[in-house]
Amino acid sequence: MLEHAGRTEPAIQTYLAIPARAGDDAVTASTAVYRAGELLLADHQTTAAWTALWRVVTDYPDEPIASDALRAILTEGRRRDARALADEVGKLLTPLAETQIGDNLLWSLADLTEHELQNPEAARAIYDRIPVDYPASGLRDDARWHAARISRLLHDPKGAALRLRALLATREVALGAGSYFSIWLDDAQLELGKIVRDDLGDLPG
Repeated sequence: MLEHAGRTEPAIQTYLAIPARAGDDAVTASTAVYRAGELLLADHQTTAAWTALWRVVTDYPDEPIASDALRAILTEGRRRDARALADEVGKLLTPLAETQIGDNLLWSLADLTEHELQNPEAARAIYDRIPVDYPASGLRDDARWHAARISRLLHDPKGAALRLRALLATREVALGAGSYFSIWLDDAQLELGKIVRDDLGDLPG
């Protein structure tokens, strides 16, 4: 009510007071801290906003809202100091490896490493870790696709083909209604054909 009434500071303080009263309700606690972080960002209280958003990631890494907090940090931080942000993400990879946010941390680090730090080789290595370390991750196929894309940019068509074939091997037909097909399957099939034809010179393949 305070937030929608435009009373930003009282709303922030109220949100931040919730975790101490939420008991075992991690969903409510994590969502409250996230909302405080978002309001702090909008109010240009950057340091306090980052403190709140990082708290969601580190204190509630198994809650779905943690990925939203990490995304907000990534969006804001890459414009400010991408290298420092990459260092902070890197520090959390080991302590949070067994949590639900683990694959998102790897993805964020790969994204920063490729685009802001301009190190495609290192980014590819990080993308490659996601299917291995988190085989059930929703980012698994995306990681293989981007690792293959980078491989081709690095003039490594065999590496690109290897990753695309691994992506295509995940194809699974649903027994009932709906589909399990990854959005990348048709793109991967077409891209593999181009690589085999144009880069590897294997026309029958």
